[in-house]
Amino acid sequence: MYLDVMVEGERVLMDIDFKMKFEIAPPTKISVTLSYVFVGKVDWLKRIVAVFSKAAKKILKKKGLLFRCWHAKYVLAKWLPPYVCANQGETRDHDVNA
Repeated sequence: MYLDVMVEGERVLMDIDFKMKFEIAPPTKISVTLSYVFVGKVDWLKRIVAVFSKAAKKILKKKGLLFRCWHAKYVLAKWLPPYVCANQGETRDHDVNA
């Protein structure tokens, strides 16, 4: 579960179970270093997901395991689905590729 709020005109996400969304077996150095809680802007989240995905792909490839190319988009979609602004009533789509 996460909160999605506007702070001074910028979208800020707060997730108290952030680390769990990145867990893979066996644990890797990068997944161990992630915080349990995330509070930040969308661009920070996109950077974290990109770095984690790149590292996970490299680690899993060394172990002979497959890392699906759609994984980063799937992870981002958890936080960045289309949403409706409560005060404006407009629907917005977020580009998970950006």
